[in-house]
Amino acid sequence: MSLRDRICSVCRRVLGTAYWLLLLVLILWAFTVVTLVATHICLIFSKGPLETWRWWPDLIFGLLFGSAATQLEVNQYSALVSDMIAAFAFVVTVGTVVQAGLYKRNLRRKLQQELGIEASPITQKGKDDLEWMLQHYRTAEHVTIFAGSFDWLSQNKEIKNQIIKLAKEGNLELVSRRTKAVVDRSLAGDADLSQALSGHFRYESKLDGVTCTMMKALGTPSKFLYRSSTTEHGKAFNACVFTNTEQSKELLHILYELTKAEHWGTPDNGSGVVE
Repeated sequence: MSLRDRICSVCRRVLGTAYWLLLLVLILWAFTVVTLVATHICLIFSKGPLETWRWWPDLIFGLLFGSAATQLEVNQYSALVSDMIAAFAFVVTVGTVVQAGLYKRNLRRKLQQELGIEASPITQKGKDDLEWMLQHYRTAEHVTIFAGSFDWLSQNKEIKNQIIKLAKEGNLELVSRRTKAVVDRSLAGDADLSQALSGHFRYESKLDGVTCTMMKALGTPSKFLYRSSTTEHGKAFNACVFTNTEQSKELLHILYELTKAEHWGTPDNGSGVVE
């Protein structure tokens, strides 16, 4: 048996044990609630098989509050039972809300994994998003970026160095919706970056508002990086990556073909002349 199979076997046993423990806890919880309610009803009407039900609440109260809790007057004991029923109901309500939230989160995560979409909330634009992009750019073999002025490339030193490296290797394509003059002005403050990117641009793509990246990473299929809006308070937007899965591979292939730089804008021949 391989190490992976052993780990999977251990995980299955742990999950199986946890399942039965949780089931046991739920059964004890339900039994406790039933005995508390039955005891309360018997105390209200002063009749019924009180001792048949009371032994379990007495045991619970003894464990929680000591033996004095089982020797209270009838009205005090009845009030304690009422309080415990309310406490149990509150815990069940909170547990239900938490369980629903966890289920929703896990379902969303499962759907994202199946569809190949992973989203990361961005709080500080120009910092968090660049650090997120860097995680993907570090392993890139080829990158095609669609943006506007591209001045953000100089805001993160590691991204800048990686982009220059890709440019020197001939594995970089930049598609701008701006004119060459606008892009040149935006990069004028960084001579090294401007010189390295010369000849890698296509201008006036007409793709207004489009900012995304299609990339090939080491040993993996293509990745499509983009951003989406968010309704979370304090979040600027979500940085998203669309990766290859059984459900997404066809769409990812279509995006790869559509985002080839040759389909967009006017090329720069490297001499500063736009063809």
